[in-house]
Amino acid sequence: MVVTHGALQATRGRCALTIGNFDGVHRGHRALIDRVAAKARELKLVSCVLTFEPHPREFFSRDAAPARLTRLRDKLELLATTGIKRVHIVRFDARFASLPAERFVEDVLLRELGTRWLLVGRDFRFGARRAGDFATLEEAAMRHGFRLEAMPDVLFEGERVSSSAVRGALGAGDLRRAERLLGHPYTSACHRLAHLCQHTRRFALWRRGSDHAQECRRA
Repeated sequence: MVVTHGALQATRGRCALTIGNFDGVHRGHRALIDRVAAKARELKLVSCVLTFEPHPREFFSRDAAPARLTRLRDKLELLATTGIKRVHIVRFDARFASLPAERFVEDVLLRELGTRWLLVGRDFRFGARRAGDFATLEEAAMRHGFRLEAMPDVLFEGERVSSSAVRGALGAGDLRRAERLLGHPYTSACHRLAHLCQHTRRFALWRRGSDHAQECRRA
């Protein structure tokens, strides 16, 4: 697997691409990547993942951003096991956050990565102020000549697989459910998050009990 990062020169290569944060590289992510890899083989393209560092929510509001399931290094190690041929990391900074949706398509997807086939969810948003959506990509695909496909939700045991669902399982102390949603053993980062979530939950319960006891004494 080749890892590239930052702004690139115009490429003559062609890729089948998907875009996301891929936090945890869970079953839903792997289904997405499997589809990209299969289409890349069919169309004789390079399979590629585009991801961001830091997570966009960390850039806009670090204090309110959810805890990561995987550090960047862990994420790359997990992505390497999927068979994807290339991962490109975009630095999510003020310049990138202000990039208009059409410039993102033209500069990043087409000029730098050579995207010929793209797979994203219908709820995908991009560009400055999240102005770009799936309809924007549909228009761009017709105008620029690349192919676009929508990825449906991935369900496992009746539950939509997402990074938020994994965090919810960890927060509830249900490590087995979290591992089933991930589809792979926990990384060390996941163990730390699980411990933090359980510790925070225990502290919150202790604090509520303490506050209740104080109220009883005052009564």
